Amino acid sequence: MSDKIAFISENTIIQYADPYDLYHKPVSKEIANFFGISSYIKATVKGLKSS
Repeated sequence: MSDKIAFISENTIIQYADPYDLYHKPVSKEIANFFGISSYIKATVKGLKSS
């Protein structure tokens, strides 16, 4: 087991997190697919104020 894992795609680190977060909170569809998560919710964020 590792404390942290880097998910790398096309020479870029996509997500660097502990194993729990990679599996339960993937930041991209690519990472979710890698771990076998196949349920997606298509959504659009509206009204988000940028800093």
